[in-house]
Amino acid sequence: MEDGFHATNATTNRQADADFERVPHGSPSNGTVFIDGYGGQADAIAIIGMATKLPQDAASAEAFWQMLLEGRSAMTEVPEDRFNIDAFYHPDGDRLNTLNTRSAHFMKTDLAAFDAPFFSIPKAEAESLDPQQRGLLECTHHAFENAGIPLQMVNGSKTGVYVGSFAREYDTLFSRDPDLQPKYQASGTGQAMMSNRLSWFYDLRGPSMTIDTACSSSLNALHVACQSLRAKESTMVSTEHTFSKSNSQADTL
Repeated sequence: MEDGFHATNATTNRQADADFERVPHGSPSNGTVFIDGYGGQADAIAIIGMATKLPQDAASAEAFWQMLLEGRSAMTEVPEDRFNIDAFYHPDGDRLNTLNTRSAHFMKTDLAAFDAPFFSIPKAEAESLDPQQRGLLECTHHAFENAGIPLQMVNGSKTGVYVGSFAREYDTLFSRDPDLQPKYQASGTGQAMMSNRLSWFYDLRGPSMTIDTACSSSLNALHVACQSLRAKESTMVSTEHTFSKSNSQADTL
């Protein structure tokens, strides 16, 4: 079980060269990475910005890097505000309706905390918004900041959005009681909306898709994003990854 969000902005080396003067230099220690084309390859792909929101102290790319340097683990016992682990734990992994582990990887931040007005989302819609969509909106904003690219330069650009995700726990929770399903459940929990909402809010006009190939979703999203750059469908791509398993049946969110 683990929570997390990750956003990366990338462009072709040719475009990166054109933008190089206005994008700040960086290193893995500050979360910004540049990859120059090797051997004069004009279409080599440069990573120009990133943002992460990972378990425990790894709330940013810088903090995650520091955890790696220190060799620390983010595993903790299941927090009480997630579910009562004592009610579901049993050492026998074959016993139905139980978990045979008491520990997992959880973000410290409140998953319900979200600045909906900043993202032009009204209260009624925000109530049904999957935490994965909330996290992706925030992480993408931080990735653009990390790249040193003002939003005015992003709006209307031929930027593609590729999200890797296979979790639908929030939709399952709403579906438990048909009489209490929120008005905006379809747009708030639909997997396609994870990428489409990013394209809408940031006015990104390249391809926009959410890819579900189970555990390889993020890897395939990155692959398709690179293909889009090389095919000139996009001048820049934003690849997003979400991963979360946290409910009492250990289903995926």
